[in-house]
Amino acid sequence: MERLLPNAKIGLCMHRSEHMLRLVNKSMRGLEIAPDSAPVAPRVDGWNVSTLDHVSVQAAQQRSAMLAGCADAVMPTDFVVDDRGMLAAVGQGARFDFIIASHVSEFITDFGGFLQDCEAILEDDGLLILAIADKRLCYGDSQPLSSTDTVLKAFSREKRAHQGSFAQYRTPSMLGVDRDWLGRSAIGFAEEGSFYEPATRPMGFMFTPSSFELVIQDLRQFGVTSFGIEETVEPGGYEFLTVLKKKSSRPVINRTSLLRKILNNVKPTAISSTKKQEIKSDAAFLKHSGFCPICEKNVVFSSADGWLRDHFVCISCGSIPRERAVMHVLNSLRPDWRTLAIHESSPSTRGVSPKLLNECPGYVSTQYDPKVSVGSVHPQLGYRCEDLSAQTFPDCSFDVVVTQDVFEHLPQPEGAVKE
Repeated sequence: MERLLPNAKIGLCMHRSEHMLRLVNKSMRGLEIAPDSAPVAPRVDGWNVSTLDHVSVQAAQQRSAMLAGCADAVMPTDFVVDDRGMLAAVGQGARFDFIIASHVSEFITDFGGFLQDCEAILEDDGLLILAIADKRLCYGDSQPLSSTDTVLKAFSREKRAHQGSFAQYRTPSMLGVDRDWLGRSAIGFAEEGSFYEPATRPMGFMFTPSSFELVIQDLRQFGVTSFGIEETVEPGGYEFLTVLKKKSSRPVINRTSLLRKILNNVKPTAISSTKKQEIKSDAAFLKHSGFCPICEKNVVFSSADGWLRDHFVCISCGSIPRERAVMHVLNSLRPDWRTLAIHESSPSTRGVSPKLLNECPGYVSTQYDPKVSVGSVHPQLGYRCEDLSAQTFPDCSFDVVVTQDVFEHLPQPEGAVKE
């Protein structure tokens, strides 16, 4: 049974699996993660596919019966993940030609770790086929766009703390538990509304097609993964489909071009839109109305977590407090910033960085990459490499220098201050 896309025409839904399976065939050995009652590559159709989940087939049937009313269609679970993780579940010698994962990234705590797990059990030319929620079209409005920085911090922090990588990749009610990650009751989810109910919104990673491509390029550059994007399809509905390959021959895209595309694609969404879910006051740790200096309008700020520094987001642009603070300081001390020469080291893909990129012609951004000579531009990714402690710019090149969470990572911050 073909999985239907919310708010999509039936004709569009019918070829979703065709997009995802276009580069594989039934003679190949595959692994599908938590297919429930709607597998992309069903065994009944002749696909040589094993299934993996963090719950037993009985629990998966209960979950599917609650959500879709079709428990009998749930495929048997071949591998059940426990605290030892995905590699232990499938066995050290297991290898697959492709892995299918529909809507996993929104619910995992360590996306980099998930990629590494998938790499370890794929053949050398194996494919990772993903269906990913498009932040522009679904519940991602309640969370900021995930950047390379977000993924790397989670990768460093988690270090397999959630061994299965996707151990929490379903919402609490789908798992049959009665509490969410904040301890709030999840009972009543089925009665409350759709899969996108903000009370059970995901706690993982949010992407658009272009932001996902940028993150994968960066992770590959930093050695976290060898995956490259083979192709991406936007069939409509609320998701995009992408295929990653361990030895992808697709050329990388200029980083600045991707950043501009991200900025153009992620438009602020009106809070009053009936097509978007607002964050309910009973689901938020803190919710407050105010003026966002980045959006330059009155918005709602909300956090589902007590760590406000990283979670108190503007639900229009996704900015967090330090980014709004930088914009406030610029507006207060240098209100003519759009006409100035501004250097930012290690910019983000959200908040003040894309605003400066888009509105300040004199804006220059740099990254530090030990593999690239300082003062030169990366030949594929297009960013300029600079060491903040020994910059190659001429003296008095800039009116303003911006860094965000950078100096604590410098071995010689005093050198950067002098520069």
